[in-house]
Amino acid sequence: MASRRSAARRRPALDAPRQLAIARAVMRLELLGVDANHVLLPLPLAEHDHLSADRIVAPEHGDASRRLGTAVEQHLLTRDPYRSYGVTLEEVFSAGSARVHEDMYLLSDEVFGWDTNYSILRRSGIEAVRTHPGAYTSGVLDTIWQQLSKSYFRTPPAKQEPTSQPPAVVNVNGKLETIDVSRDGSRITWKPFEGPSTKADFLGSFTSKALLRAAVIKSTDGKLSFNVSKSAGGMMIPAGEYVLASGQLALHDSVATLKQGRSKPFQVKAGEPFAPKWGGPVTAEFGFSREGDKLVFTPWDIWYYGGLGEEYSNFLPLGTSPEFTIRKKGGGDVIAVARFPGNC
Repeated sequence: MASRRSAARRRPALDAPRQLAIARAVMRLELLGVDANHVLLPLPLAEHDHLSADRIVAPEHGDASRRLGTAVEQHLLTRDPYRSYGVTLEEVFSAGSARVHEDMYLLSDEVFGWDTNYSILRRSGIEAVRTHPGAYTSGVLDTIWQQLSKSYFRTPPAKQEPTSQPPAVVNVNGKLETIDVSRDGSRITWKPFEGPSTKADFLGSFTSKALLRAAVIKSTDGKLSFNVSKSAGGMMIPAGEYVLASGQLALHDSVATLKQGRSKPFQVKAGEPFAPKWGGPVTAEFGFSREGDKLVFTPWDIWYYGGLGEEYSNFLPLGTSPEFTIRKKGGGDVIAVARFPGNC
């Protein structure tokens, strides 16, 4: 399982005017202002998947970069999962991973203080730009091109608001109820659910040493959802087609999240108890790169899947790391066997 994450404010993404302003400053060779998002770890996030990962920050670039490097060594690499996997300072700055990107903001709040407003990250970014102006300028120009060549804002068609919310089906004290709420919330009515239903037992069929905090299944039409993590002995749900949508597991102070991953929709039939086998044993897949005659892969390039195909993230296995076997193409001879350090 993965280490616990505390809640922290996030630095807002740059809007188009600020991006253009920064780009003009760089093209005039005037370092008027640089945002850490563009230099430190500019990742392909959902809202800005056009941003490229420059990965140009390094501790040797200046005073702020050295302070950031020292903070990473003393307060980040000493914690799991970085400590367990033996992650180095160089790997942190060159990874370009979403995990490191988020942890940098948390690290700044903890070590340098909220009132610094991430100034060390920003100054590290400026030092990186001064050291590698070409790489940064190329990324900014690409951002400008993406902004100008794609439409990010569209006017949606007007919708006519219904007078009430669609009826919802909920499980109350083991019984299914149909609830109808008016649009303004001033009126609510309910009655016993009259449709086909069955008992689903996800808790009894789940295998793990961790505590299942939450497990949400959703109907494929998006109208129904149930948290089945507390249903010892099963719970009644309407018959239909569902997916395992999300959830959370905890073991001591470690927390892992789950999402649909590769799991496929499953059919729950009326009157037929449903108890799918899911959870452990977990299988792992990983991506890799080539560096000369070496194959290189890191903890953040690994994907874990459970019995239904559900995907686990922030997952740190107990004890010994999974064993990764590298074979010749087509299932031939074993080339190498590798493990990450465990978390014991």
